[in-house]
Amino acid sequence: MPMNNIVGTRVRLDYFDQNEDFAPLLPRSGTVSRQLTSRDGADDWFLVNLDDPFEYQIKVGEGYQYSL
Repeated sequence: MPMNNIVGTRVRLDYFDQNEDFAPLLPRSGTVSRQLTSRDGADDWFLVNLDDPFEYQIKVGEGYQYSL
């Protein structure tokens, strides 16, 4: 499917990485809602609205310091 036609497409996001802490949150399904472009011009980024969203934080220090 050409990337310029992907908005509106249903997708399923599966786990494929080495971050085992993230694995239990997947798979998830959703709909591609828009195409994004990075500051350096890469236009192959897409926003997916998940059917069942989640919050994922990584602890980066003591005293309740987190990074989304």
